[in-house]
Amino acid sequence: MFYSVRMQCVIDDADQDQAADIASSYMNAFIDEHYKDIQLDGSCNVSYLRGGDPTLAVLNWAGRDYIGLNLFLDVELKAAVGIS
Repeated sequence: MFYSVRMQCVIDDADQDQAADIASSYMNAFIDEHYKDIQLDGSCNVSYLRGGDPTLAVLNWAGRDYIGLNLFLDVELKAAVGIS
């Protein structure tokens, strides 16, 4: 089974340059944590973190525009084993 999980990190800061810096820092943390071996409690075969298009973007949340991250985590889960 394959799944794509969309993740968005929205930064509420009036200074767009500072918001972009904060979002970029979170991106680095996401990458570091992802490559520590995500197994989802042993049920995940493969996981792949990828950025949206664009990754650092203007995101709209509740009618307001924010600087933030647009990411996807693609995972392949192991098939369930059945006994007949």
